[in-house]
Order: sequence, then structure tokens, then C-alpha cells
Amino acid sequence: MALRCDAPLLPMAVYNDGLARWKLVIYPPVSSGEKKATAEGLTSMLNIAVEVLVRRAPADWFWVHNRWKTPKPDFLLSKYRRGIVLPKGYDGSRLQPFNLLVRSPNWLGDACMAMPAIRALKQGRPDMRLTIFCQANLKELWSAVPEVDAVVTKAKKEGISSVARRIRESGYYDVAVLFTNSTRSTLELKQAGIPRLVGYHGSLRSRMLHQVCPEPVSYKPPEHHAYRYLRLAKFCGAKTDDPGLFSPTVPPTGAAGEGTIRVGICAGAEYGQAKRWPMDRFAGVAAAVSVQWPEVEWQLFGAPGEKAMGETLSQMLGNVRHRNRVGATTLTELIAELRACRLLVTNDTGTMHLAAALGVPTVSIFGSTEPVLTGPLGDRHRIVRHHVPCSPCFKRECPFGHYDCMTGVTAEQVARLVGEELGKGLVLA
Repeated sequence: MALRCDAPLLPMAVYNDGLARWKLVIYPPVSSGEKKATAEGLTSMLNIAVEVLVRRAPADWFWVHNRWKTPKPDFLLSKYRRGIVLPKGYDGSRLQPFNLLVRSPNWLGDACMAMPAIRALKQGRPDMRLTIFCQANLKELWSAVPEVDAVVTKAKKEGISSVARRIRESGYYDVAVLFTNSTRSTLELKQAGIPRLVGYHGSLRSRMLHQVCPEPVSYKPPEHHAYRYLRLAKFCGAKTDDPGLFSPTVPPTGAAGEGTIRVGICAGAEYGQAKRWPMDRFAGVAAAVSVQWPEVEWQLFGAPGEKAMGETLSQMLGNVRHRNRVGATTLTELIAELRACRLLVTNDTGTMHLAAALGVPTVSIFGSTEPVLTGPLGDRHRIVRHHVPCSPCFKRECPFGHYDCMTGVTAEQVARLVGEELGKGLVLA
């Protein structure tokens, strides 16, 4: 209205001036400091003026409504009709934080697929303080994500009451968003006294949630797990159409010794044998590629429980230039070593998703699982699979015992794709 009428905005306050006496004070007009004032600029300056009035006599300030109420369900404010404006140069750390707790998925791969949703949540409001609650083995991963302000962990077999107490002791949270579906994870947050819980209905937990995100209709095409997490963020009010949400968490360095090209191999898969391509095929790929690319040094990666697998694969490689790092790295060290790789040759594993999150290209072998649902995110990844009538079955072990979906993929196929990707890297360099 002031802009339409070209009228000044005058901050006014009524202060107590003794028994049954009050003083009306009119302050100078507010100005946005711009040649052409905007409603957003004037509003932000008016808020600063109100802060000055309140600080002069806090006892005289009368709160007529809950000014800082949290909208429901869109508490992230990106769709909030009042909008968000901060004055130029304003220090956002002065804002009273909105404390959000996110219950992370338990698996490394799922956690990596949830990263775009974490970015969307963090961007949802300027006062956001985002804390991740996760299994202890994922602490190093989430600590490396710039959008995460704090990490709270739990042990695998820790009791519900103990976990709830740990959450309470870590601070106050306005809302918790659950990327897990279990009733137990909901009980932990419920007992922690968090006033608003948000998630999918999961198993037997709908009554404990304050906001239940609807599932997609069944007749639509299957969606990638990353978009399932993003839908939950959108339900909370986040904007999810920004391509930057899928940017690498920590960009790859490609650093290696002079004249050396590092290529990773992840031949394991903790989920089960059905996701593992035969080790002799990995060895065959390394041998074939090394003939054309003698400067390649192969890096063997894997989980602590896969050390024996790493030793066996190392023996198969023989004189092929390689380093066996299976079970020998912390998660932080694995991140650093993956970043130095030009490429990763891998099964459908958490390491594959970690490489994708870091922006490292992959050649990924799929068999019992479906890349449409859990493939690496981004356009720099090559999928290799051999279709059989029973694939994908999503089983840990092949019901028929012969793993045709995996053995049908040849070392020659994968070696050709690896060579093509290395050639691209050479051109780009």
C-alpha cells in the first residue's frame, strides 16, 4: 500500500511512561536503501526497525499471535505465501535456528541416494540447522556432507530408551523427518519427545507420525529410490526441481602420481552373492585394460568383512599393477581414495553409490537388482546387465544356484566400456 500511494512507512511505538501514562514515539521513515523500493526490501527494513523498538523496552512488547509458528505441513517455507527475505549483508547465523533432525537410512548406498533430499531440506529455510541421526558406521559419511550441521549416532543393538535419551541430550528439535520405514526408528524419536514426526506410513507406525507422506499411485512407473526421498522432502515444503541437488557432494580430484591413472574395483557386495560378479571376470577386465592402458593402477575396495575376497582377487591379478585396499580403509579414507580415481568398476554396492555421490564415473554390473530403482545417480555411469526371465529377483542368493544374470556378463563387455570411459577422460584432460 505504501508503494502504491508513494507514502512513507513510519515505525511507531507506545512506551510505558509512568502510572496510567504512555508515550507515543514516531521514528524516521524506513528505507530499503534502493533507488526503486520493493515490498520485500521495505519489509525486511521494517522488521529491523521493529527489532529496535522492542529492544528499547522489551516489557512493553505485546505478542498478539504466535509470530514464529511452524506451518503445517510445509514447514520448509519455500511454498509459504509470505516468502523469505533477508537484508543485504545480513548474518544468517543471528537467526534463531529451526532445528531439524533427519533419521538416515541404515545402508551406505541408501544414505548416498538420500543426499539430494538432504540438500533440498537444507535449502528450505535460511534458519535451518540440520542434524543427521544415523548408525555409527555412517558418521564419517554424513560429517563430510557440507549441508549437515551435526551428526548424532546410535549403536546397532542399543535399546530404544537409551537411543531416545541420547537424542534428547543432543538438543531440542522442532521436527524430525524419517527416511526409514521401521516402527522401531519411529519409537526412538517418539520417546525422545520431538513434537512433530514426518515420514511414510511404514509398518504399524502411522499413528505415531504427525504428518504421513502419501505413497505414489501404484500404476505409475517405478521410481529411483533417490526420488522417493525427494518426494518426502517436497511433502515438507522443499523445492525439489533444482538440478544442483544431484551435484557431487565432494567433487573428485582425479589426483594420482605422475603418469598414473587410478581405476577402482569393488568386487564385493554385502547384500549377498546374487549381486556379485565372478572375481575372475574382474581380474580379466583388469588384465585386458592394462594391456591397452599400462599406466592404470587398479585400486581394490571393499568392506572390512571382505578382506579374504580382496586377497583372493589380488592373487588373481598377479603382476597387474594394483593396490589391495579391501577392508583397510575408514569411510573417510575411502572417500579420499575414491576421489582420486578416474573410474570405478563395481557391483551394485554402497561403494558404487558413494562414487556417484562424489562425481566419479562408474561401470556397474547389475543382475538380481534393478538399476531403474537403485542405479548410480548421474549421466556419467554405464550399466552392464544380462537379462534373464527371473531378473530382477532382489534375492540374496540365486534360487536356481547358477546366477545366469551375472555370469552372462562377459569380461570383454566390461573391458570395452572401461576403455571407452578412460578414452573420454583422456580427451577431456
